[in-house]
Amino acid sequence: MYNEFNQHKKSDAIKWAVVFILIAVLFAGMIAALVMALPDKENTPEDQEITDVQGDGDKLSVIPQNTEVMTLRVSEPYYMASPLAVNGYTKSVDLTATIFPEEVADKTVDWYIEWSDSQASGTVTDYVTVTPASDGALKATVTCYQPFDGDILVTVVTRSGKKSATCLVSYVGAPETLRITANGISTTSHASIGAYYKLPTGSTYTFTLSGENGFNDVRTDCNYTYSVRAYGNIITADRKYNGLTDTNTFVDGTEATLAINDITKVSNYIPYVFAYSISGNTLSIESNATLTSYYSSSQRSGQMVTYYDSFKAYEDDNWYYELTVTESNSGATQKIRFRPEVSVSSVTLNNVKIGF
Repeated sequence: MYNEFNQHKKSDAIKWAVVFILIAVLFAGMIAALVMALPDKENTPEDQEITDVQGDGDKLSVIPQNTEVMTLRVSEPYYMASPLAVNGYTKSVDLTATIFPEEVADKTVDWYIEWSDSQASGTVTDYVTVTPASDGALKATVTCYQPFDGDILVTVVTRSGKKSATCLVSYVGAPETLRITANGISTTSHASIGAYYKLPTGSTYTFTLSGENGFNDVRTDCNYTYSVRAYGNIITADRKYNGLTDTNTFVDGTEATLAINDITKVSNYIPYVFAYSISGNTLSIESNATLTSYYSSSQRSGQMVTYYDSFKAYEDDNWYYELTVTESNSGATQKIRFRPEVSVSSVTLNNVKIGF
């Protein structure tokens, strides 16, 4: 009996020992879970420091400081998403971070993106994304997918030291290309010079200027300038006009070649071939004269007038004027080509009255 009693006591002791061990293991697991759930003080956004920023263009410099300037609150690092772009169009700019001092061993960083205004609505990455070249890379690509209002903040944070710098992103809506639309006239096709406008003399022709971009949303005020160049040559010679017989005769041996671009005035009595102006988004071209009226100077002797360097013929048919419009803010340009044409000045009938 005594041995049997002792065996029962030993069995009960073993059972209680096992129970206590299980309870201890369970309790230790709960404590470990609680510890893991607590935020890492070193890595919380509240303890990250904003540093001074030095930048030039699209480059950011991250400069360490010893004192905390402000609390940095950012979202989790964002890597490339695939939002729907307007007409499949996107525009990207590279952003580069530089870490000081140069001898820092760990130069890896994380990139973040968020709305600068906490009241902004919509998912920020539907409009702009920031994509590092690789994990921890100092270079990232900022891509715009569609126009947006407000500002977006791109932040780079060093993994070592938690120093940071920011770049403010906004949608400016600058034009990337220009369109010149003629009002009331159409182009003529030429085998050598392509499409051009015939501009008969005595009239002013208008063209509408419009800036365009891939987002179909130009928001900046456009400022237009223009420049003009003529291509081709004319053949000139001295011409004698007899007022008594109303005849013209070219003087042999006086022929010369003159570049059309060098002609700044048609004659002593006729102004420039064209006069140009831009008002707002309207380009105006006044067609004053044709090159057939050109001469450099004249001299009268009785009924005989000598016109020096008078127009005789075009060197060939490949001549034209080209006007280039430039949008000053963006540098976008567009060109049109044109020629002056003789316009109808009057019409007469051989009879003004018929009777039957």
